Amino acid sequence: MRADILLCPCCASHLRPPAGLQLMRCNQCDAELASVQGGGVRGLALLPAVGDVPYSTPQQRARISREPVDTSALVADRRSLMLQTATRRLIRWTTLFRVTAGLAAAVTTVGATGMYALVNRPDTNLENATLAVLGAIVVLPLLGYTAMFLQSRAALARADAAKWANG
Repeated sequence: MRADILLCPCCASHLRPPAGLQLMRCNQCDAELASVQGGGVRGLALLPAVGDVPYSTPQQRARISREPVDTSALVADRRSLMLQTATRRLIRWTTLFRVTAGLAAAVTTVGATGMYALVNRPDTNLENATLAVLGAIVVLPLLGYTAMFLQSRAALARADAAKWANG
């Protein structure tokens, strides 16, 4: 009897894994897959790539001893690891964005103070006020571009974390 045809969740290619095979790779896209069975239905679930952490959980070590692997728990472990990684990235990019926005606010304040000194107090030290205004004119666009980049990276990390949280 031939094995059931299952679809790869990544590339939708037709696969015929034998009934006892629990962990495999797709022939087409080389995605790491786990055979998941529940409620009388059998399917394939994508195991998210976690880097170089082979056999780090008891479920993964069971692969070596040829004991049955709880593939649903393995998929859940991998997804939680990916969620933790995405959450750390989100925190890092959001923190960097907030620091950059704070620096931009400080530079704006220094530039506005220098402009106020140039306009309203011409008898004071004009060199420092001019230096503050010119410094703000040079630094603010750089901080603005950096803040936009960091904000876009934070949005990507937020979307990645939402993908693994809802997965």
